[in-house]
Amino acid sequence: MKNNMSLRWAVSLAAAFVTSVACLAAPAESPTPESPGNNAKSAATPSAADNASKPSKRQTYPFRGVIGTFDTETRLLTLEGKQGKRVIRITDTTRLERQGRPGTADDLKRGEKVGGTLKRNPQGEEEALLVRVAPKPGSEPDTEAEDPSSGSPKKEAAE
Repeated sequence: MKNNMSLRWAVSLAAAFVTSVACLAAPAESPTPESPGNNAKSAATPSAADNASKPSKRQTYPFRGVIGTFDTETRLLTLEGKQGKRVIRITDTTRLERQGRPGTADDLKRGEKVGGTLKRNPQGEEEALLVRVAPKPGSEPDTEAEDPSSGSPKKEAAE
């Protein structure tokens, strides 16, 4: 009787182990709108054409790092960050800002911190939509500040 109980316990334990391994090894499948078991939901969900126009992943995402290089001919910006080098393409539609003002590709200097948003283009490259350039660490900010009342720049007085 004791052997029979131990045998049942061992078989139950083995079955549970095999079932859990099989569940972990099988890829997770999510039901699709076209699957036959999903008829009740198909009336409430948008059509397949609507789903194709709305990708499930984010289209844009943020980035930041320190400028390593910027190649003006290929318009490729290489960032050096915690996770290694990252190459981002700068296009004609990329908006560049330096200290809150519109900037140009000439503002992209080695060692400066940048951040912004980007997307993946159809070729799979990361393409910048917005690049914000911060001053180099240790460099002085602009010595001119705008006077909000007159709208013209004024020099700060040194004491």
